[in-house]
Amino acid sequence: MARRPRRPAGARGRRGRRLPWCSLLTGLALAAGLALAGLGAWLARGWLTDPATLPIRRVVLQGTGPRLSASELRRQMAPVLARANFLTLDVDALRRILETSPWVGAVNIRRQWPDTLVIALQQRQAVARWGRRALVSRSGVLMQVGDNRGFDRLPLLQGPEDMRELVLRRYATYARQVRGLGHYILRFGMDRRHAVHFVLENGVEVRLGRRDHAARMARLVHIFPRLVADGGRPIRYIDLRYDNGLAVARAPAPAQDS
Repeated sequence: MARRPRRPAGARGRRGRRLPWCSLLTGLALAAGLALAGLGAWLARGWLTDPATLPIRRVVLQGTGPRLSASELRRQMAPVLARANFLTLDVDALRRILETSPWVGAVNIRRQWPDTLVIALQQRQAVARWGRRALVSRSGVLMQVGDNRGFDRLPLLQGPEDMRELVLRRYATYARQVRGLGHYILRFGMDRRHAVHFVLENGVEVRLGRRDHAARMARLVHIFPRLVADGGRPIRYIDLRYDNGLAVARAPAPAQDS
């Protein structure tokens, strides 16, 4: 039997090698898919961050009053609200703006689907003046109001800035005791050595000194009603800076007509 001629080795190798069209098409499809996904994400992000998408149509302010004007607060918030929508609103930035008011103690912000923002404000209560340009809240926070002359009904506290909380605590303690006597403190001061003095609404100055404040206040509470009941000349000051006693100065006697 005649033998079939052998095929050249080179020809056999060329026929067995195939171009990877399938892998190439798969790669192109994958790349196109990723590009479309990226484009879609970019378009979606632009749509979601557009202030016209899901806009905030209603802002409910709770806790406003004479010291917290709703119209003024809305004016301050307007720039932040104008560049955001319901989803992208920077709540922390909005809170920082509201907390710039010395009358705002706490801010709670919550979203209410689909287009409402509810803002609850806790207003600080001023209990005293500090110097000429600030107030002190009930919790001891210094409120920089710029000018406190419109709050003359509040007692005036004075002392070192870094001792403000201590001054407020001492004032609160002694004010309660003085109210029990039917009076109230008009001015209260403490220096860096803790020397305390205060003036009552009737003009009587009380000097407690630097130490034994509790014992000296107890002495004042005990003796004050009797001093007032004497019916003598008005009291100018009561000096309690003694270990076992006190000194009382009264107004001078009126001059007698000759």
